[in-house]
Amino acid sequence: MDCRGHALTRRNWMWRSILISVGAMLVGGTGLRGSTVAAQTATTASAALDVLRTFISNAVMASAKAEAAQRL
Repeated sequence: MDCRGHALTRRNWMWRSILISVGAMLVGGTGLRGSTVAAQTATTASAALDVLRTFISNAVMASAKAEAAQRL
């Protein structure tokens, strides 16, 4: 039975299988290409650098605070 409560016949099953296979073949070639992948990589790299800068900045500030506290 299919989701509408009708019996699934062999003919319906065959057509659905064929349509799903053709759909999968057509969709398979629509992945990210060329400049889209490069742009996505650049965005990811930029975000990673921002995280690294923030971490280094926080580490430097914590180190400076620790040195100042030792001087007191």
